[in-house]
Amino acid sequence: GTSGGTEPIWPTTGGTVTAHNAVLTVPSGSNRLYLCARDNVAVTNTYDSTADQFRVDSTAPTSPSITRTSSSPTLNAMVSFSLSATDTESSVTQMQFSCDNSSWSALEPYATTKSINITSLAGAGCTLASGNRSVYAKFWNGAGLESIVVSATVVYDVDLPTRTFTNSGGWYRSSTFPANTVSVQDALSGLSAARYAWTTSTADPSGITLSVCTGGEAISLTS
Repeated sequence: GTSGGTEPIWPTTGGTVTAHNAVLTVPSGSNRLYLCARDNVAVTNTYDSTADQFRVDSTAPTSPSITRTSSSPTLNAMVSFSLSATDTESSVTQMQFSCDNSSWSALEPYATTKSINITSLAGAGCTLASGNRSVYAKFWNGAGLESIVVSATVVYDVDLPTRTFTNSGGWYRSSTFPANTVSVQDALSGLSAARYAWTTSTADPSGITLSVCTGGEAISLTS
């Protein structure tokens, strides 16, 4: 390491230093601390030295990153992320996660990938709500310093598409519905398909699903 300054000669009591608290300013990286002792008859000023190595890292991890491995909307609460951070001195050793940037999960060993349940990660302030969800991460080094917080966005959609029938139940002069009478929307992940079917029955068609609505025509999608 780089050579540093020295302490003045310590006062002694009966020829013995019983305690001394030294405050030293040293550079980052590996350093060696030398302790020198001289007795009262050493006219040549010969020093007996012992050395001990210690390391200093005063810089937090840099370049933290969390990225979702897929950008597609999902209804699966377990989401996979790619992670990275850099520390050239004491290395990146631990990481934490949050759903609200306030409550944080327990520290865990640093890894470059992680699957997180964004609805139930313990201690991280996660909720069950659909929406554009943020997942936050921060990283720690071996000296106990933390990085800045970074985040990734997940479109989490467990809500059903919504539909609107304008003037539903009214009378029409022809068998063709007016434009915009039927509207289907999904504000989060958008629509991938929509169809309609019709029947002369007024009973509740609770059993009709997308897979069996094959007798109608495609609806203009609104997303």
